[in-house]
Amino acid sequence: MAWEWFIGIWTCIGVAWWMVAFILVLSARNRRHPALGTETRRITVFKPLPGPLDDLEFARFDSSIESFIAGLDSNSELLIGCHTPDRKRLEAFVERMRQRYPGAEVRLVVHPNPNADRLESGLER
Repeated sequence: MAWEWFIGIWTCIGVAWWMVAFILVLSARNRRHPALGTETRRITVFKPLPGPLDDLEFARFDSSIESFIAGLDSNSELLIGCHTPDRKRLEAFVERMRQRYPGAEVRLVVHPNPNADRLESGLER
């Protein structure tokens, strides 16, 4: 008999919990957050490349980053961080991506020392 009361009370608590959750979800859907307003935020994605790339690494980079660039919208930009030895090849890549995807903003950031520790060089700036 005590178990039946316990299960009945537990069921009532569970039903009450779901009703409160349902009401909160409905009320949150109908409200707009005042801090967001109508402004859209710009998103910048930074993709640093490790050291100079050989041909195989560049081929992998080329295909994977191109699929990412294809998904960029007008509120997004991609910064590609590279070292000086890769500059020419990546400038050509960035220009090719700008021609294929004119709405995407892609920029190149060049670091002069390919042997610098990435963490330390990022902290120095």
